[in-house]
Amino acid sequence: MKAKELISFLEHNPEADVMVSISEYYERSFQDTGYKQSELQNVASITIDAGAKQIQLCGEKKQ
Repeated sequence: MKAKELISFLEHNPEADVMVSISEYYERSFQDTGYKQSELQNVASITIDAGAKQIQLCGEKKQ
C-alpha cells in the first residue's frame, strides 16, 4: 500500500482504529506448510525512513 492511499483513507475515517496484522510462515512437514495470519495488534510505534520512502508500523499484542 502506498502512503497516499493510507493517508486518504485516514483522512476520510479519522475515528478509525489502526491495527497491525502480520503473516507467519509455518512448516511442519513437506505437506503442511504455509502462511497463517496472526492476531491483530495495537500500533506501538511508527518509523518513517524518508531515504527509503518507507513507513513501518510496529505492533504490540492486545491485552
